[in-house]
Amino acid sequence: MTHRPQRCTQHQDYHAGCQPCRAYAAWYFRTRQRLVQAGQWTGMVDSAEARQHATNLIDAGMRRLHIAERAGINVDTIAELLDGRRPIIYPDTAAAILGVRVELRPHSYLPAAGSSRRVQALVWQGRTRAWIAGEADVALGTIRLLADERLDRVLVLTHNRVAALFRQHAGQPAPDTREARAARRQATRNGWHGLGAWDDIDDPDEQPNVGGRGEDLVDEVAVAEVAAGRMPFSALRDAEKVVLFRDHLAGWTFNPTMALLGVSARTVKAWRARAAAESGQVAA
Repeated sequence: MTHRPQRCTQHQDYHAGCQPCRAYAAWYFRTRQRLVQAGQWTGMVDSAEARQHATNLIDAGMRRLHIAERAGINVDTIAELLDGRRPIIYPDTAAAILGVRVELRPHSYLPAAGSSRRVQALVWQGRTRAWIAGEADVALGTIRLLADERLDRVLVLTHNRVAALFRQHAGQPAPDTREARAARRQATRNGWHGLGAWDDIDDPDEQPNVGGRGEDLVDEVAVAEVAAGRMPFSALRDAEKVVLFRDHLAGWTFNPTMALLGVSARTVKAWRARAAAESGQVAA
């Protein structure tokens, strides 16, 4: 097969008479004739797949001109495709459009759902909104709006900064301080969730995976940290304390449990009883 020349980016039908148009037209008709003779010519194809891909690129923040440049085709072709005026297109046009990958620029916009959920999950772990803003280098006002889900779209730059901070600290509960406890209470009061509640945290249509009775998903990392003595017992929510006593401390006697958690025998007895009750067992 002969090498395909560069498509003309100025004229969409390749009949204008300029050198790129003539070169592309000559290549196209030679290729078409050869494929027809070989019984391999497929003709025009349905444009639905290419139109959907172009729409996805637009939704991700790319401009029509940018898509056309990356595909090596005229921007009018992209416009007519998106407007539904091209129900069929040439196979190589479809292939060129489908070959364009999302190239998000810092000042493009994305749906804010993923950023909002990441901020909420960090607060759920005990991080304050002021801490998140400082560590992510994002304005505190923006972090507040994200946490309260009052933004529909967010700058790619902001999304990337929040996502990077989240990757660094996901699964790492904040140190047990008064501010951290207040942040956790706020997250619980607002019904926010940790990372484990989401299969795809960036999917705006996804619903959180929570327990059958509506309780927050247990942060197994936090439970394990307390069981290993690296995090205070008070940092856990009630559901996590139940899991701690049920799955990690079931065989422990009073004194080692009290020493590990820094609590009284009365507290140990109460949480043992609750864990046993919620597991359908009889407390010893």
